[in-house]
Amino acid sequence: IKASDLVQLRKLILGVITDLPKNESWSFVDGAQVLDMDLDLSSVNYTLDVESLQSDMLNNNMVAVKIGDVTDNATVNLQGTENIEVRSAKTLELMIENRSVKSGDRVEVDFSSADFREVYGYQFTMELKGLEMAEVVSGAIEMTEGNVGMLSNEVVTVSYHNGTAKTATANESVFTMVFTATEDGQLSEMIEVTSKVTAAEAYLGESLEIRDVVISIRGDITASAENNLYQNEPNPFKDQTMIRFELAEAGAVLFTVTDVTGKILKVVNTIGAKGMNLLPMDADDLGVTGVLYYTIESGEFTATKKMIVVR
Repeated sequence: IKASDLVQLRKLILGVITDLPKNESWSFVDGAQVLDMDLDLSSVNYTLDVESLQSDMLNNNMVAVKIGDVTDNATVNLQGTENIEVRSAKTLELMIENRSVKSGDRVEVDFSSADFREVYGYQFTMELKGLEMAEVVSGAIEMTEGNVGMLSNEVVTVSYHNGTAKTATANESVFTMVFTATEDGQLSEMIEVTSKVTAAEAYLGESLEIRDVVISIRGDITASAENNLYQNEPNPFKDQTMIRFELAEAGAVLFTVTDVTGKILKVVNTIGAKGMNLLPMDADDLGVTGVLYYTIESGEFTATKKMIVVR
């Protein structure tokens, strides 16, 4: 792997390019070969020769190899579910300070984390509203323009990796993003971390444990709170997942989890605070796998989302 290969791979992850130049998505090789890490690529046979065919030739098979599938979880067809990636129930939380900004302001946003330990890499998509990306500044982690893909004024992708695990304290900036405000607003409503283009995930420890990357806002953000039910994280999940919901006003909350037939699997009665709330959900308490639905009811607010339990 050359440095130029790494540059192209990062551009692909960031969404700057959609195909690897000088390569295909799939290669097809003679299935009779023994493919292992010691095999010289120049020795791989990509063809089957048929000469003077007079009768059926059985046991001549080609094997499809997905280029770049280092984790063996490529989806080979639209219906494929056998390679669903199971992530840790933990997350890597990036924190920013909420504040008001005015149109035309130069806005420097420090991203910190209380659990940034033994991190080999991370990636995510940032969706912006009323902000335009200007530059990225290194903090505890060395970040350059090569780690960022500015796909549009509203969508920015981020990808970082290092062969040495990095750790940052809760009091230091992991990195800083510099924006130009194009309208007045609150940062809490102008920056969102998602998986729209580049999946929001991080890789921690020697086992490269996969965690979802989430963003939290410090400061007074409850004044403009709305009723919202968010997608559980991680999803799909094996052991535990976290459900986030936001309430415009504090009050009683009823959570119901059902299967696809409508059978009730779990009921949770709780009191929700104004603003953001977290509700953990254990797979063992549900007792089943597959597609499930979770519903929130609080006052006149009701919403339903889908989640997947795997084994």
